[in-house]
Amino acid sequence: MFGKSLNKSALTCCLLLTVSIACSLSTDRIGAEVVLEERFDNGSELRLLGSASLIAGETSHIELTGGTASSTGAVWFRPIITVDRTRTVITWEHSMRLVDPKSTSAGGIQLVLRFREQGDFVDTIELDDDSPSESLGSASLGRPFIGVALDLAQSGKHDADGIHVEVNETSDPALAASVETTDVVPDITATIAAEDRTRISVVLEDRIDANSGERTAHLEVYLTSEHDNFGTRRVIETQLSEYASRSALLGIIATSGDATVEHRVHGVRVTREPLKPFFIRGDCNQDGTVCSGVSDMISIVSRCFLGGPPSPCEAACDADANGQVCGSVTDVVYIANYCFGGSNSPPPAPYPECGPDTTSSNPGRTLPCESPSRCGHGSAARFIYLGRNDRGAEEFLRLRDEMVMVLHPAGEFEQGDHYGDRGESELPVHRTRITQPFLLGKFEVTNAQYRRFLEAIGCTSPDCKTYDRTWDFDGISAVDYDGNHYPEGPDSRGWSSNANYFESADQADHPVLWIDWFDAVAYARWAGDIRRSDAWAIPEVHGIPSEAQWEYAARFRHDEGTPHRYPWGGSEGDQNDQQNIHPEVCNFGDNLGRTLPVSSLPAGRSSLGVYHQSGNVYEWTADWYDPTSYFRSPLNDPFVFSGITYRQLRGGGWFGVPFSQRGAYRCNWRPGTPDIDVGMRVSGVAPRSLIP
Repeated sequence: MFGKSLNKSALTCCLLLTVSIACSLSTDRIGAEVVLEERFDNGSELRLLGSASLIAGETSHIELTGGTASSTGAVWFRPIITVDRTRTVITWEHSMRLVDPKSTSAGGIQLVLRFREQGDFVDTIELDDDSPSESLGSASLGRPFIGVALDLAQSGKHDADGIHVEVNETSDPALAASVETTDVVPDITATIAAEDRTRISVVLEDRIDANSGERTAHLEVYLTSEHDNFGTRRVIETQLSEYASRSALLGIIATSGDATVEHRVHGVRVTREPLKPFFIRGDCNQDGTVCSGVSDMISIVSRCFLGGPPSPCEAACDADANGQVCGSVTDVVYIANYCFGGSNSPPPAPYPECGPDTTSSNPGRTLPCESPSRCGHGSAARFIYLGRNDRGAEEFLRLRDEMVMVLHPAGEFEQGDHYGDRGESELPVHRTRITQPFLLGKFEVTNAQYRRFLEAIGCTSPDCKTYDRTWDFDGISAVDYDGNHYPEGPDSRGWSSNANYFESADQADHPVLWIDWFDAVAYARWAGDIRRSDAWAIPEVHGIPSEAQWEYAARFRHDEGTPHRYPWGGSEGDQNDQQNIHPEVCNFGDNLGRTLPVSSLPAGRSSLGVYHQSGNVYEWTADWYDPTSYFRSPLNDPFVFSGITYRQLRGGGWFGVPFSQRGAYRCNWRPGTPDIDVGMRVSGVAPRSLIP
């Protein structure tokens, strides 16, 4: 892996510190059940070894290498991590200062899970002074471990000559990677050179094969950085060897190699979610099908009325998801009607593919699924925690559409036109309270993400009419929908036509255009796995923000003062002043004549780090448009859930003039009308079990 071995004297320098630990146990319908967070300013019991030290202050952190060459430091966390039948996500935040960039070996930093059998925390990391090792308690005892390293190696003995990520399972991490090595990651090189922070999320899933019962360890590594529009990306996905044990100690180890390097750890969070049984609803006999015959109905009848054996997965027999199987014939009737009677209502999820039970019709009456012989066990996780961005906001990667979501806290603000810019429907200024935290897409939805949605529902060409309608809007005005989610960009519009824009690989990271309100809602419901369609009077089922949520996010101020005119500020003087709005913060006024990639113009981000809330594309919100709604708007979570003609656009597009880029600006638009500068941004219910 990286660097030189530690000299003997460094091994004798160890320190045991006590800081606090925040640990909460909760169950949430969104996914994860256990949250364990290490925060060094209120922190936990830590074991600091070698050159490591705790630097207390306003931004407390652990300094691992002490800013000297040929030094090594480690921090071990007291809580024992259990990985048996879990999906474990470890997110840690790292920065470094490289004083001597011309060195032959700049070392690196490695997160280690050291599997253990028994023994107390202190005993398991004692080191033998006669056997010095740079691993500081992981490899020196010969115990198996998993190491995920950010390696700054610049010598020829490594597979990648430059900054890269690698995974190790050998007993000596000073060697080359034993599992997998990425190519050089130049973006992270630039991040480190700028002394910005890199966030590393390690996902370890203990999988169980349905047929053989064998366990495998699946590992993924994600990198996140704000520097140079790096964003978030998965850099490693691999299989690991079988664990020697099901519990592990967590540590982070760094070495400076020949260079003078300061390696810093700013935060660590561990999120664990137990694996859940996967099944196909209606597949009572666990043969992987429901409508190929009557065997599933026979299994239910045999089980409930003829004294037959219980199903290996009774939850799969609950075809109507009402929380019971025996006692009536409703499940048999449901399967018969759907498979053979022409019913258009398929069984509730999970159907038609393997998945976890996400229904909540009968809380507390969850049916067992002891031996899901067809589908096995897996993770129901919907998010990966990515740490805090440079604005202090927590971020999550939503797995279904790989959208980075920014957590926005509950709070109050004054909604409306504070600056006398436009007036009309933006008055009167009034207090609005957002009562629950919510997630908002860090970026606008891209062409690539929207194409993934079309492929998932089976609508891959402009003339598609038959597709999976599970995610469609079916509330008021659904009759106006044209039945086609494909972006409807006319060929006569040059660069923005489907052939030149949406269908071009070069525009994959640009915002999707030419989608109407119904298209936006369908994408957002698919991406958020929102299947309910019986409560359209609340914004959460749309998957796009209410206009109150959107404006709150765009104008949020940490100091709770008068809301910003624009997401980036710009509240002084006239709205047209070039000091307030200019091409470095906003793509507007036909300055470029087209869109920008969604991660462009970081100087124009909102207070919580959201990109392009002004400019680039207008964004659909869930509300109907009512020009007089502010006169009777409720204080808590206002939402206009009925109307006649228009839905609400927010944010201004690449073609829009300065006044349309303001956070308070309200734009009415026909929901069935796409346009050349209209796109979308997603929202979501905050995953409560992931929030301390």
